[in-house]
Parts: sequence; C-alpha cells; structure tokens
Amino acid sequence: MAPIVVGADRRGVAAELLGRLNDGLAVGGFEMDIDLGEVRFRTSATVDEGVLEERMIRPTVFFNVAMMDQYLAAIMLLASSALDAEEIATIADATPPV
Repeated sequence: MAPIVVGADRRGVAAELLGRLNDGLAVGGFEMDIDLGEVRFRTSATVDEGVLEERMIRPTVFFNVAMMDQYLAAIMLLASSALDAEEIATIADATPPV
C-alpha cells in the first residue's frame, strides 16, 4: 500500500491516473479504495497443483514492490499538487525506473 492517502477532492483524478498507469501492464494493477483513498498495487500468483511454494511468491512480491517503487512519486505528486492525471502520467512515463 502507498504510504499516503489520496484526499477526497483528488480521488477522481487518482482513479484516472491509476487507469493510465495500468494501461499496458501485463501483470497486476493499481487500485484505490474510493472511500478511504488508499492506493495499492495488486498482483496474484498461480499455484501449481494446489501447493503454494516460496518460488511462486518471491517474484510476485518483488514485482509488486518494484511497481510501487517505480510509480510512488507519481502517486505522491497527485496527492500534493493540482496537476491533472494526464500530466502526472506523462511525468511518470518519462521517469526512468528505480
């Protein structure tokens, strides 16, 4: 979960931004609790034959953390500025991954 909460006045813009960030992702996606403003990145793992093993969990968790690291600055900018979702997404796309 992101370490900030999106204020009620910016949640519509946040929903648009998260949709823009999700566009093109093959795995996982950002989501927001519309009532609380909590933002998180959701992923899932395929469980072979009903047995969950560390080798299945590790890449999922690492990918989740990497995506939040890559886009956290954009989410924080959203919460603290008057920029619109398209402007923030453009900035995020121009920022090299961490």
